[in-house]
Amino acid sequence: MKKFIIMLLAATGLLSSCFNEEIYPVGKRTIPEDYHPFVMEGKQWNYQAVDLRTSMSCTCSYSIQGDTLVGKTMYKKLLMQVSSQEDREQWMYVGALREMAMQVFYLRRDNHNEDLIYDFGVRKGNKFKWNGLKVEVSSIDQYIVSKGFRHRTIDLDGIDYCMCAYQWIEGIGDYDDGLFWNEDFIGIQYLQACYENDVCIFDISDMDFL
Repeated sequence: MKKFIIMLLAATGLLSSCFNEEIYPVGKRTIPEDYHPFVMEGKQWNYQAVDLRTSMSCTCSYSIQGDTLVGKTMYKKLLMQVSSQEDREQWMYVGALREMAMQVFYLRRDNHNEDLIYDFGVRKGNKFKWNGLKVEVSSIDQYIVSKGFRHRTIDLDGIDYCMCAYQWIEGIGDYDDGLFWNEDFIGIQYLQACYENDVCIFDISDMDFL
């Protein structure tokens, strides 16, 4: 039910990611040499999904393909494709992404304001609002998964009235709440695999290591 409500809020434009900039002094950050960027040309995420409008299961894929200039800011284009046993849609443009100082910004299609959807530079104990919920960074760990890739994880716990828990994976995003809120798909999404230039860097079996 939590995910259903969040998806509906996102679709109506009432949901946005909000970070307290006082907690994150971006100008003082030093990006680790082994930091794994989130926004990369040729990256693709495949999700097993359930469309809440039709109750049908499908595969929802997101792919970063090409550049786009919005105003004076350069972004990477984010495309989405929904496919089922009966049909496969064409790739369609759903928004744009950019990354700076370990922060990921998402500009939804037909939206004039970007959202800060991930901040991989947070530290343990930081408190902020994410997806309209108050959360706290409870732990930060590093793991080597079956494919030999290192993945840094950030665990978030809800505070006050929210007792939810989330996990960000550096370079990959949120595992089971969907990477990108958009108006073109209303449903529940579970990450199956993530690719960089056709090389699988993470799949569902790697969750056993996290």
